Amino acid sequence: MVQFSGRSLPACLVAMSEDSAAAVVSPVKAVIVPGNGGGNVESCIWYGWTKKRLDKIPNFKCLLRNMPDPFTARESIWLSFMESDLQCDNKTIVIGHSSGAAAAMRFAETHQLFAIILVAAYTSDLGDENERESGAKVKEICPFEVST
Repeated sequence: MVQFSGRSLPACLVAMSEDSAAAVVSPVKAVIVPGNGGGNVESCIWYGWTKKRLDKIPNFKCLLRNMPDPFTARESIWLSFMESDLQCDNKTIVIGHSSGAAAAMRFAETHQLFAIILVAAYTSDLGDENERESGAKVKEICPFEVST
């Protein structure tokens, strides 16, 4: 923990500038991108539970929406939705689950995000026709740090 302006902050939220003065770099929201085919995401598995807890963080919000094209999860539709409707940007933590994790990785290939959290992630179509249609394959060389 680092003290900044009277607050204890995790060290990962504090960046050092060239003159060594600490500046708070913090996300303003999280976006949960669900796996495909789950139905109403608010009541599906852990999504709603996680959103409720993240919404308790002061000056922070969590977005959880039913995705367009929820069964095939086509890349062209989901990434556009993440950019225009969910407004994922450099102050957003994207929490992607399953097909949502694949979408988070694809989105991060061309957009700056604060962070991505991957739950049950994969980088291929897993030999599944539906996943093949979605365009789930992620670039072979991934520039991201991966923790397991």
